[in-house]
Amino acid sequence: MRSLVIILFSLVLFSCKNVDLAPIYENKTTETAKSERALGPIYENIRLENGHERQAIRPLWSFEKFEDKVAMDFIWPLSMSRLENDYYRSHFLLFFYHNMDLTEEDSEYLFWLFPLWFQGQDRDKQDYKGLFPIWGEVRDVVGFDSIKFHFFPIHLETRKNKILSESWVWPIYTTTSGPKVQKWNVWPFYGEKWEKEKAESSFVLWPFWHEGKSLVPGKKGEWFFFFPFYGKYDFEDSTKTTVLWPFFSWSSSDKDEALQAPWPFYTERETKDGKEEKFTAWPFYTSYKAPNKITKQYVWPIGTYSRIGDETNYEEREWWLPFYWSTIIAQEGHIKEDYTRIWPFYSKTVHGQQENISILSLWPQRHYPAIERNWQTIWEPYRYYRDEKKISHDIFWGLSKYKEDKEKDTDHFSIFPFYEKSREAKKNDWSILKGFVGKKDLDESTKEYRLLWFIKFEAAR
Repeated sequence: MRSLVIILFSLVLFSCKNVDLAPIYENKTTETAKSERALGPIYENIRLENGHERQAIRPLWSFEKFEDKVAMDFIWPLSMSRLENDYYRSHFLLFFYHNMDLTEEDSEYLFWLFPLWFQGQDRDKQDYKGLFPIWGEVRDVVGFDSIKFHFFPIHLETRKNKILSESWVWPIYTTTSGPKVQKWNVWPFYGEKWEKEKAESSFVLWPFWHEGKSLVPGKKGEWFFFFPFYGKYDFEDSTKTTVLWPFFSWSSSDKDEALQAPWPFYTERETKDGKEEKFTAWPFYTSYKAPNKITKQYVWPIGTYSRIGDETNYEEREWWLPFYWSTIIAQEGHIKEDYTRIWPFYSKTVHGQQENISILSLWPQRHYPAIERNWQTIWEPYRYYRDEKKISHDIFWGLSKYKEDKEKDTDHFSIFPFYEKSREAKKNDWSILKGFVGKKDLDESTKEYRLLWFIKFEAAR
């Protein structure tokens, strides 16, 4: 009997509009949105007038749809799926599936059990399969059109555009050929490389000896490097000398001069026209200046400051790891966005007339949709929102709330289930224990009192 009563109560509750029993259950319907949430941050269901939808049972499952994008997660990051412009991709643990166009019956796709099994069809409708490292082929991966392997590392073949490379007992013997490049090496003993109208080079007992010369028309030059002791690069318009690489080097060209003595502790660089300047006293301080660009680092990698743009349009960023993050974006002399995070306690975003504050703020990266759907709400016990018309405070997922609408001249305050108070124009309502004792203004002359939840009687105002 108890179970039947609970089921019936739940059906009635979920069918009602504008129910406020947060954080247990809340249901709100407006002209532009319909939202539900229950069990604090666990359950959420939002539908907006513009078609944006979000459902979540955190942290197990979430679904979000907006315009032509659909995202679904199951215990993210263990499993996820994405759909955008008919391009579908998903993964579950080490299983990956991509379909480049769901509207096309014979579209490009891949199905991988990484790194063992590879199967798919490339953009040219060519099928491929591979059982790594035994035998097979993978297409359109890591910048290559094709990678073939046969008992890897015994044999490996790669193709990119018209450049073909083949290795036996990789990486010992390799040959590469293409319209503008020829290369072969027996690594690490000897190797040669020729690039049309660029350079030709060779090595002996890699990495100890390297040498080469320029083939660029009108730009003669040659170099050699005896690793790590000494290297010399001598071109018509520039020279560079390296001693005990990578610690000491100095260079000069018709554009700039640079010094490392020693890298990375002390470096400097300056262009001949004075427009660019870089100085490093690592790890204490680094500075880079260029037209409309400034970058500084303090006690690397702790503090960083950067500014890109002119006086009226710029983007300014600063952080002190891991505690402080700040971003300011200005357009036409006005601050468009001002973001501050004091990790892990607090984050604040001002975007035009809108202001958002969240406490706590555990994830340091901004605008990460999967985190926002599946995890972020769980660890945010307080949220604040303000714009030119509305103000809202939300504590412990609705346990205590305050909302004010200046345009409609209304406000509402509640501490569930003890007390709530609402004001609309000249009407003022209040309730204790959700109707144990309460008052409601029906109109300008009549008010209604409630006692013991079910007893109601009217009186003159």
